[in-house]
Amino acid sequence: MGPTSAPKQQQQPDGTFAHLRRIFRSEGVSGLYAGLRPTLVMSVPNTVLYFTAYDEISCRLRRTSCELYDSQSGGISKETNDVVSNMVVPLVSGSTARLIASFITSPLELLRTRQASLVGSGLLAEGTSPPGMLQELRTLIRTEPN
Repeated sequence: MGPTSAPKQQQQPDGTFAHLRRIFRSEGVSGLYAGLRPTLVMSVPNTVLYFTAYDEISCRLRRTSCELYDSQSGGISKETNDVVSNMVVPLVSGSTARLIASFITSPLELLRTRQASLVGSGLLAEGTSPPGMLQELRTLIRTEPN
């Protein structure tokens, strides 16, 4: 560093609102909601599958727990049944439901990620939008190896 050069100051990272303002100024309101449709296409089925699976799994596990507690031949104790109902059932139900929902909706997440990478990579011509999710699915099926 020479005697006349001043030390470079590091720029402070911009906050969330500064980024939102920048997007709004350059792209308008629609820029703030870019990517919302693919996100909803993925997250709505994931949420529906999760809650449906959670409800079904927890009902079956609680029913099984009650049957074990009620059985005449050496069933589980009330304390054990309470632990199973209050701790084990939600844990097993939640983790299994999340696994099922994620497994089923992961192809949608792949499509969403591929579309976002097209936009972010600059491969799209100026003023064009990425292909729709169905078109992206067709491209994925044609180009990806089995």
